[in-house]
Amino acid sequence: MDTIKARRAGFTLIELLMVVAIISVLAAIAIPNLLAAQIRSKVSRARSDMRSLVTALESYAVDQNQYPPTLQLFGGRPAPEVFTTPVAYITSIPFDPFKPTEDEVLRRYEYHNVKQMVALNTPGWPPNDINRYGDWRFASFGPMKVYGPWMPYDPTNGTVSEGNVIRTQKSSDGSIPFTYWDPANPNY
Repeated sequence: MDTIKARRAGFTLIELLMVVAIISVLAAIAIPNLLAAQIRSKVSRARSDMRSLVTALESYAVDQNQYPPTLQLFGGRPAPEVFTTPVAYITSIPFDPFKPTEDEVLRRYEYHNVKQMVALNTPGWPPNDINRYGDWRFASFGPMKVYGPWMPYDPTNGTVSEGNVIRTQKSSDGSIPFTYWDPANPNY
């Protein structure tokens, strides 16, 4: 027994390379799933925030007999601020989770009074938008973090969808009015 050398305890280079390869494969599978879960949670948050904003908007409309304009021209406050001042229809204005800026006003969800935008002949708002959107629209940047093409976010488009998270008033026939808007084709 004295002639047999004792084996050293430890891993060989091949064993270490195999462990590194297995960990790399697992990381390659897990990281995209983690990123997709983050996107889905932000989309869920945006939809929930918009649901709260719509409740505040409809409460405001009941009290004022109209929806707020897109921009408060007298006082320069963005329209969502009318939901907290002077009557608190909502306790605080939520921020769009997809907007990267630190400016609190710019981080808010986009709100549009569609009738006002069409009446003022705002570029990009064709007259038939009222029939498509109803009276109002809220929008979030969505996973691409840019506006446009104006297309609702759809998880089947992939994690980085070209869509935006959008909530509009239903049209008079009860259908969801927003499908896709191509600015190059005003007739859709």
